[in-house]
Amino acid sequence: LLHALKRLGDTHPELQLVLIARPKPGGETELLMQRLGLTDRVRFVSDASHEAINQLYAESTVAVVPSLYEGFGLPAVEAMAAGIPLVSSDGGALAEVVAEGGALVPAGDADAMAAGIERVLDDADYAAALAARGLQRAHAHFCWSVCARDRKSTRLNSSHLVISYAVFCLK
Repeated sequence: LLHALKRLGDTHPELQLVLIARPKPGGETELLMQRLGLTDRVRFVSDASHEAINQLYAESTVAVVPSLYEGFGLPAVEAMAAGIPLVSSDGGALAEVVAEGGALVPAGDADAMAAGIERVLDDADYAAALAARGLQRAHAHFCWSVCARDRKSTRLNSSHLVISYAVFCLK
């Protein structure tokens, strides 16, 4: 993601990256930011409440999930449910979770990630359509009512207990 931000620097010098994470002091992330000259363009938010994360989504132009591997992809679902455009890698389960609800790029491909982000930034109609598709996907597949219905159906038809991930969706 940092390499993608660097590539976007010439065309979008105003672009700021907010990472919901806590870097290791003096670790690889901080060293890479320094090497790429990005320390003034990246802000870290850690230990954020749900309300703070929702506020960050509300203030964002695009959400990015750059994972090389993701077991489920709850951050992607949260972004879609927030109604903002999503650019996500296809790592792990993300391709299945995001599907048509976001722009999928190959995991680990900084050029593709930068291109996906840039398209959202430069094409307001595309960004709006992506946000609408993401919100629709979150409502259709990941709201509590859908998960509860699917879980009840699964429990009736199987001896396995299914644990569903979900987000609250306002209707």
